[in-house]
Amino acid sequence: MIDDNIDDKHKIDSPQLHSPSLAPALSDGYIEPSLVVPTEQMSDYHQPLTDGFARRLTYLRLSITDFCNFRCEYCLPNGYQGKRPDDELSISEIATLVRGFAQVGTKKVRITGGEPSIRRDVVEIIETIKQTDGIETVAMTSNGYKLGKHIANWQAAGLDQLNISMDSFDAATFHKMTGFDTLPQILADMDTLLETTDIKLKINSVLMAETAFENLITAIDYVKDRQVTYRFIEFMQTSDNSDLFFAQHAQSDIITDYLLENGWQPHERGSADGPAVEYSHPDYVGRIGMIAPYAAHFCDTCNRLRVSSQGKVHLCLFDQGNYDIRPYLQQDDIQGLVNTLHSFMPIKPEHHHLHDSNSGIMHNLSIIGG
Repeated sequence: MIDDNIDDKHKIDSPQLHSPSLAPALSDGYIEPSLVVPTEQMSDYHQPLTDGFARRLTYLRLSITDFCNFRCEYCLPNGYQGKRPDDELSISEIATLVRGFAQVGTKKVRITGGEPSIRRDVVEIIETIKQTDGIETVAMTSNGYKLGKHIANWQAAGLDQLNISMDSFDAATFHKMTGFDTLPQILADMDTLLETTDIKLKINSVLMAETAFENLITAIDYVKDRQVTYRFIEFMQTSDNSDLFFAQHAQSDIITDYLLENGWQPHERGSADGPAVEYSHPDYVGRIGMIAPYAAHFCDTCNRLRVSSQGKVHLCLFDQGNYDIRPYLQQDDIQGLVNTLHSFMPIKPEHHHLHDSNSGIMHNLSIIGG
């Protein structure tokens, strides 16, 4: 049960700027809401969110739980540790959050975890977001566990896009990487989704040195007659996976060079799209994609903000802190939320610091959905 009573020190009555340079981070990187500096009154709170580098932010990635039932070796090799939090954002808080983001130009919301499908109210969450004026696309990222059970309900709720995390087409390798021997069922369920819904399907795979080429060749065959994008995500280092990172990190060029040499052509990204560059071929129905956070200029077109399942804003996946907006959500204070979102724009960082082996407060990628 979420406590509706808000401590006085967390009440915020005017637009405020949360600045890491002025508000010292606590041990977990959280910026105490009382340690803030008021900003000048803004002239138009309906203007789209645009950061200090002229990047318009139209895409919200919303985590609805930290919990994940898989044990992927690059993320949670020992499984989720501890007890699942009991203070995840409620439906009403999510409704307020998304209305506020829509007011400042958000067009796309991606529901993430952890594993979002473990929330019993995920269908209602999809419906709530889909019914919000201004939101054009509702997407979700899932590990595909018991996908077949959910397909019809997600379609009826209005889900537009689904990304399935699937790091190998080989059942034994999949089992080793995730701790679950469920690949055959996931593959069957994805075919069912393609045959029975209009949900746009993408598959995500972390680019690992030992499986990269095998995955690429199998993926190219898989998308031959399926309207699916299979995307490789460059392995990102966090404080919890350094040993594996140095053993398995592979450059994105090994994929993109092969594609270009074999007749695949890149496509321009849309304004509300994620960071993937997708490649198509005239002889193939589907596409191959690449998300390369270590590539030069990767952050130049960042269009995203992230909100955790406890209502904290992350200005970058690998930022040094996070900022609490939950008081606004608990009070259904759209105006206060919008004011504060605008106040974040001058401090959104230009880029991450992964090249310096600095992942900020991101210990593992399950925290806010990667």
